[in-house]
This record gives sequence, C-alpha cells and structure tokens, in this order.
Amino acid sequence: MKNALLLAALLLAPIASRAQDDPKAKAIVDRLMAQAKGWTSFEADFSSRLQSAKDKLDVKQEGNMKVKGKRFRLVLDKNTIINDGAVLYTYSKETNEVTLNDPAEMERRAITESDAVVTVSDEVLAQIEARYGMPANTMILPNAPLARDIPVTLPALDRGPGARPRVVYQGSLSDNGSHYDLREIFAAVARSGVDLTIRPSRPHHEYAELASSIGAHYHDPVAPHELMAVLPRYDWGWAGFNASINRAHIDTALPNKAFEYLAAGLPIIALRHKALERFVEGEGVGVVIDDPADAARAIADADWRALRARVREVRMDFTAERNAQRLAGLYNRVLSSRRDADVAAPV
Repeated sequence: MKNALLLAALLLAPIASRAQDDPKAKAIVDRLMAQAKGWTSFEADFSSRLQSAKDKLDVKQEGNMKVKGKRFRLVLDKNTIINDGAVLYTYSKETNEVTLNDPAEMERRAITESDAVVTVSDEVLAQIEARYGMPANTMILPNAPLARDIPVTLPALDRGPGARPRVVYQGSLSDNGSHYDLREIFAAVARSGVDLTIRPSRPHHEYAELASSIGAHYHDPVAPHELMAVLPRYDWGWAGFNASINRAHIDTALPNKAFEYLAAGLPIIALRHKALERFVEGEGVGVVIDDPADAARAIADADWRALRARVREVRMDFTAERNAQRLAGLYNRVLSSRRDADVAAPV
C-alpha cells in the first residue's frame, strides 16, 4: 500500500504543482489523492516532460506501472524495475543486464553511508540505531498538512454542559483485519457515550451500515481542503488503531490524521501506540487510553478547554512549511560539517 501511494504521489506531484494557483485543478487533484489513499492495487500509463529554457532542457519520458500490495512493476523508456516484495530487480535495455538488490542490504548502506537520517518517529529512529548505529545528524519529520489548507480561524468553543462530546475519525478504513479495521473499536467508542462521526477517505458501505447500527454518523469522502474546513466543528479527533496483528508497525507510526486534527484545532484521543502516545502526552495535545470503551469517561475526566487552548497555541508548529524549514536547517548542518572536515583534512 505504501508503494502504491508513493508511486501515485510521484505521478500526481507535477500536476499538483501546477494546480496550486488554479482552484478547479486543485479540487480535482485533491479528490484524486483522497481516492489514492484507499488504493491497494492499480495500473497506470504516464508521461512527463521537463522543460527549462534557461538550461536548454526538454526531456520527455513515458512509462507504465502496475502495483499490487507491496509488489510493483515500473517500465520506463530504457529500464524495467520490479519488486516482488523481497528483491528489487532492475533490467537495462541498453546493457541487456539485470541487477538484483537485497532490500536489507540497501537499507544498511542507506543508513551507514549517509551523513544524516530523517525518520517519522523516535521509535523508528531507535530501531535503526539498534541495528546500525547512527550518524551525528538526525531528525524526526512526520507528515504534516500544508499551512495553506489549515483554517485560519477556528469556531468558538460551543460545547454546552452535559452535551455528548463530538468525536470524529477521518482516514482509511478496512474490513480485512488490518490496523485500519476499526469496526469493533468504533462500536466500543460509540457505546461509551460519545457522539461519533466516521469520515472515510473512500466510500465504505460496511462502515455506513455500522454507523447506523451503533448510533454514529457516516459521511461520504470529501476533498482534503473541504475536510479541513469541516473538522473544526468537532471536539476530538480519534487516532486509535487495530493493533491485533501489526502492533510493531503501529507502535512506530505517527499518522497523518493526528496532525490534521491538530491543524483543525482538535485535541487527539488515542490508544496506547508507542509513538503516538509519546507525541500526544509529550506535547500535551490530547489523552491516551487503554480501551476504546473508556473513551467517554476519559474525555469527561480531561480538561477539554485547556487541551483545546494548547492545541490552538501549537497547531501551526506542525505544518509542512515548518518541517521544510527544519529540514533546510539539517542540510545546512550537514554541509557545514563537510566543509569543516575538508578544511581539517591534511593536504
């Protein structure tokens, strides 16, 4: 799934850059990216053209890609790249040769031969350090929304005494037992006494039926910028996942939705996934619980107004633009270290 989404993002990146100043084009790209989050397989033909009058550059490229789960086949003009889930094969038409790469060895070299390592969470960084050691320069850089999509103003606090807390979940859903299979979790959250709303990234009939049966609300998917406009209407954002199968992965993840909730001014209510727990409690932006059935009780015990004020205070700290500034600082440190090393090297 990550491979599929990455390749889809690469395809859409040039379109998205041109769409930034065209509201209609941006809406189309937003809808397509929202759909792409739910893809598990796809096939696409593509073409790209890179032009620069200054550099007298005009490069065209065409290709085809097929993706299914963790496997993919990418055909470019002169190369075919295949990943069967275990080995990466690269075939060159020019040399009529196939190169095989072991992903584990590629990972080792990527870490040990780098000047810096950037990961999405402290937990991922700790695992990398335990395997390989760590270069001097590291950074935690989770995914974050663009500042331009974040609501400038937020609604006034309007939750009256005795009102049920409005909890929203937005994002991927599944019914196959994966960490996005949240049917039992949603049922427990709703039964706890909260007003639950489900906003999936793609239509899901089973969750629409579930919402009806547990007294929750279900909404069809909307484009990301539309979603950011409606999220501030809620009181809390849900970020707890099904860890019955893939707990190790869940414990290292800082999901996009956590930062989208913060951008919308919502405190986070999460289950005890290590990276998420560290972030939520360390930043003071929500509550972490052991059991989804305790959602309403935990919310009642929390100082919601203080949490909401804290989220409003820090929400612009977690944007793609702020991350870009931090990343630029990392590059400057690496370049400075290299210059110092060159000066110190004997002639």
